[in-house]
Amino acid sequence: LLVVGASELRYRDLLRHYHDLCAQLGPLPAPKVVGIDHGRQRFLLFDLPAKRAQGDCVAPAMAYIDTPKSGVRVQRDFEVAGWAFKDGVGLARVEITLDGRVIGVADYGQADPGIKAFWRVSNDPQHPYVAWTARVRAGAVSPGLHWLGLRLTGNDGSVEDWPEQPLRIVDQG
Repeated sequence: LLVVGASELRYRDLLRHYHDLCAQLGPLPAPKVVGIDHGRQRFLLFDLPAKRAQGDCVAPAMAYIDTPKSGVRVQRDFEVAGWAFKDGVGLARVEITLDGRVIGVADYGQADPGIKAFWRVSNDPQHPYVAWTARVRAGAVSPGLHWLGLRLTGNDGSVEDWPEQPLRIVDQG
């Protein structure tokens, strides 16, 4: 069992770290993600095979919510946008969560060549089609503080919950 503290590194250094692990251990199996404090601290638990696997680097998913920004006020219906990728296998699905529950599926696979340009070591086969958008309809949730997050499903069947960010839902009017 390999335990990796994913929140211990600067985010911009995380993908390179995953690739360094792949160079030492081979493609990484799908991790079990343990998040504390809405994902501010994340630990990835890898059940490594007895014998080193061969092949291209398969790494945990990387993602970012561009809008809305953390801590903002939103109405019950709001737009969410960002990007996500999973090196080695790509992503099959990006789901939007609110308070840990899936409330929508993003339109994943929009072109954004800037993501690959920034994450140069990325080998996700779906680049540059890694951006996504979604319309969130929060419905009957109470006004106040809520937690917006992502659930990322890889083409290899892996499922990873991404750190949540706070936002405030306000009544319209």
